[in-house]
Amino acid sequence: MLPGHVLAQYQVVFDYPEGTFTIAKAGALQPEGAPLPMPVAAKSGFPRTEIEVDGVTHGFLLDTGASFTMVSEALLKSWGDSHPDWERHPGAFGEAATLGGQTLETMFLPRAAWGTSALTKVGVVSQREGVFEKWMSPMMSRPIVGALAGNVLKHFRVELDYPNQKLYLSGPKASPAP
Repeated sequence: MLPGHVLAQYQVVFDYPEGTFTIAKAGALQPEGAPLPMPVAAKSGFPRTEIEVDGVTHGFLLDTGASFTMVSEALLKSWGDSHPDWERHPGAFGEAATLGGQTLETMFLPRAAWGTSALTKVGVVSQREGVFEKWMSPMMSRPIVGALAGNVLKHFRVELDYPNQKLYLSGPKASPAP
C-alpha cells in the first residue's frame, strides 16, 4: 500500500475494469474521463470526493485501499428512516461479509450519483458515529461522512491528478451490484 502523502506528488490511475495501476510524474498523463474536483488534504494526502444520494451531496474519502464503501451510522439511520423500503441487513451482508472491524449494518442505496455517473444498488456499511465526523474529517480538506471504496470503484477507471486536485472518472463498465 502506498499512502496518500506519497501518491500526492503524482498522477495515479486505478483502472479497475482493466486491472491496471499506473503512477506517473505530474503532467505526464493526458487526462481521460469526466473531471471532478478532488481536494487533497495537505498533511495526509487524502483525496476527497462527493456522492449525491437522495438529492443531498455528501463528502467521502476516496479510499482505494478499502473493499467496501462505509458511512456513519447516523447517516445510514437517517436514510433508513426516510426510506424504510431500502434494503437493509444487520452486520456485514453479502460482499461486505468479508470485512472485519465494526460493521454495524449493511444497506443498499437504490441510486446515487458520482459526478455525471449514475450508480445503482450501491452497498454501504455503517461504522460508529464519529469515525468519519470526528476522527477522519480533521485529516481531510473538508468534512466527510464516509469512505467510497472498492465495491463502487471496481466499475470505473479512476484517474487521480493529485497535484491539480482533480479526479477523472470513466465508466461505469457495469452497474454496481451487491
